[in-house]
Amino acid sequence: EDLNHAGDTSRGDRGHRIRGALGGDKFRIEFLGSSKLVFNSAFYQEDNLCASISQHLPETLIQKGRSKIEDVKHFLTEKLKGGRWRVTCLRLTMLTDKDVLMYKAFYKEFESMERIAMFKLSGDSGSKLFLVTPKFHSALKRTGLVTFGHKTSTYAIALTRTNETDT
Repeated sequence: EDLNHAGDTSRGDRGHRIRGALGGDKFRIEFLGSSKLVFNSAFYQEDNLCASISQHLPETLIQKGRSKIEDVKHFLTEKLKGGRWRVTCLRLTMLTDKDVLMYKAFYKEFESMERIAMFKLSGDSGSKLFLVTPKFHSALKRTGLVTFGHKTSTYAIALTRTNETDT
């Protein structure tokens, strides 16, 4: 097993650590299903874009759906066509060994089901966040809409309206 796939637990992470809507930089991620999975994490923005998504990120993210990779690709492609939506990629990192164990359970379950977890972001605009595990990087990179700096890390793809992300 690739130990780097354990959520990238390194402390000297490249990129800017993201704060949530309430100012904290730790995020609780909950998956509801047959077995409730919960872990705490941090997000890092690796690109040089200045899009601020902090106002959209609740510090507790509760899974709202599970989507097939093809559906996510189609959804992102359609939303980004008109220029009214923006995509921001954030690298997910774990905070503790316990979080790593819960994260591993999440990615194994979702990768085996060929699904991507979806979360609703703050506000009424329909902004969403998708957690993309390494298994699905190549499928999304082929769209030309997203890039992933670490091939063994899970990324959050945040989709927000452009007029709401400008600071």
